Amino acid sequence: MKRLTGKSLWWRVVGSVALAAMLLSSVMFAGATPTLAAGDDVPSVQEEFGEGRALRLEFAYLRLQHAVEDLALHLGHADEVADFVQGWIDKLAAGGKEVSGLQAGLDAFVAKLDEARGHYEAAKAVLDEHAGFDEDGKVTDREAAGETLREAGRSLRDARRALKDGAIELRRAVRDWRHEQRPRPSDT
Repeated sequence: MKRLTGKSLWWRVVGSVALAAMLLSSVMFAGATPTLAAGDDVPSVQEEFGEGRALRLEFAYLRLQHAVEDLALHLGHADEVADFVQGWIDKLAAGGKEVSGLQAGLDAFVAKLDEARGHYEAAKAVLDEHAGFDEDGKVTDREAAGETLREAGRSLRDARRALKDGAIELRRAVRDWRHEQRPRPSDT
């Protein structure tokens, strides 16, 4: 039996805590549904479209809003990484090292970062328009709400994919550069 230590043990603990939190939250919110105030004689959207369908759309809308906020943080961190790597490349170049591969990898990363930022802006614009939802995130038009969710979700997926592809390119360039810098046994 393999003994868990360090990083793998930490991830197992984090995973267990996350699973427990999800189970607890699903139990706590299982019966939570919006209700009409006393005296309201206008049927709610939930009654008109079916309470479950409207709640799923509202929940998906809320999740996408959080995903847009999360992506904004990732884009900010990616900008910091690009600045750090550019500073590192500048120091290496000043020291006489060959950095053209690193610079090409960083340029590819920055291009993908710009692409991701464009997709992020598109998703944010769709969610800010909130077609099919009112100001509180409640469904007003099921078809328009579904289209809003599809468009925003597509833009977010494209943004994440661009960011991931750029990070892969940058990591590959750094790996290749480090491999080139290692002394070979035949050189000594």
